Amino acid sequence: MEDNGVFIATEIENLIEEIYEKMDEIVDHLKQADEWISDRAEMYWLAHIDGALKNRGGNLGGSFISAKDTLAELRGEIE
Repeated sequence: MEDNGVFIATEIENLIEEIYEKMDEIVDHLKQADEWISDRAEMYWLAHIDGALKNRGGNLGGSFISAKDTLAELRGEIE
């Protein structure tokens, strides 16, 4: 499981990076449309997505079990 877990964690982490790239694209589009709408989206629903993944923005407390936690479990860093 350990070697397989590390491989799977790496694959998932790559997908999470793609999600963050898409979230950045969403913000760019929203800013082009309306700054106020963009700010609200970043503080609410985009912050929830971030909190469930890696909580890079630190806007929310994070998820009970985040993607970051799952990756650590797969790598054998926590049990």
